[in-house]
Amino acid sequence: MLLEQACYAFSFVIVSFYDTLGEDAVEYICKHSETSIVVCSKESTPRMLAVRDKCPALKTIVQMEKLDPAQVVEAEAKDIKLVSFEEVLKDVRSPLDLIQRVNSNPLVI
Repeated sequence: MLLEQACYAFSFVIVSFYDTLGEDAVEYICKHSETSIVVCSKESTPRMLAVRDKCPALKTIVQMEKLDPAQVVEAEAKDIKLVSFEEVLKDVRSPLDLIQRVNSNPLVI
């Protein structure tokens, strides 16, 4: 919820993926929204990696929990940067620092 409010504060576009959506729906939404960054749970990461080949704009997955080394390897093989939310916030000293780390492409929560 906090991340969602932060996105609204900076006029980022948010596209929601629900746990009940199948892989085809996730692929469709990701492709048509040209999503480049996804923020998701560890449980949702495999689904996002599975649709990567059909969603060329997807470049970064920010996982809310600690990273699984096997998922990091799989992400790298698919040309995806997989980072933890903790890592994203590591060197952030102000909201401006955070803004400069992300682009204006759609952000998925």
